[in-house]
Amino acid sequence: MQDQDMMLLPVQPFIKLVQSNMQLLMQFSMSPEMVSQAMSQWQDLLHRNQGASTQVAQSGAFADLIQGLTKNYTQFISEIAQASMSMMTQASAATANRMHEAASATTSNGSAHRGRHART
Repeated sequence: MQDQDMMLLPVQPFIKLVQSNMQLLMQFSMSPEMVSQAMSQWQDLLHRNQGASTQVAQSGAFADLIQGLTKNYTQFISEIAQASMSMMTQASAATANRMHEAASATTSNGSAHRGRHART
């Protein structure tokens, strides 16, 4: 189970980023400003008229989208850094445990081996 957690740890920030960005894009596309503009200027939007594009870029919904995306990516960078640090810590601890187990096994095997030699 712990190995599975280590595998999921680096992927989790990506999943969260995608989900957050999908939610923002949905909010943006369904905002009253965008729905109104799309309905009133659908031909301009389809032909990528510069005036329609400027109106979209100047809307409050677009500003909210950009602000939200910036927040999501900032949080993503923070979480991916934390996940990396956690993975390194867990890997270091796992390596130390394995080395300790190997040393213990070697020591116990050596004692058993010496004990058999003494009896023969």
